[in-house]
Order: sequence, then C-alpha cells, then structure tokens
Amino acid sequence: MTTTGSNPESMVTVVAGATTTTVDDGYQGSGDITGFVYEDVDGDGVYDPLVDMLFPAGTVVELTDEFGNLTITTVDAFGNGL
Repeated sequence: MTTTGSNPESMVTVVAGATTTTVDDGYQGSGDITGFVYEDVDGDGVYDPLVDMLFPAGTVVELTDEFGNLTITTVDAFGNGL
C-alpha cells in the first residue's frame, strides 16, 4: 500500500487477510492560520474594537509548530499578517 499524496510517499506492507493501522505514515496535512492579532484587554476572548487594541503595524509575530519550525510574519494596520 502506498500513502499517495504523502510527502514523502511511504510504503506499508500488509499481509493478505490482516489489518494494519499506522499512526505515522508520512502524511502531514496542511492548514492555515487566519484572523488578526489584538490585545484582549478585558480578557473575554472576543475582539471588541471599543475595548481591545490591534497590535501596531509592523509588529513581528513568531509562530512555532509542534516540530519547532518557526514562521515569522509582520502585521499590518488592521492586525493581519502580511
């Protein structure tokens, strides 16, 4: 069996009539982080433009994934990553 679409593709041998499960088949899905960056001044977890403050344009945001890979982005005047 080949895990098509994985990067890298990997081979898993399954004996006829047997069942196999694999947690790590080399497949890693991708995703996106969306939204904007703000300081939650009142701590309610919801952006309120009358209370909360957007990070200033040019603020550098560092995102680290579970493997320690670092992605750096800079926010614009609306708190969005560039």
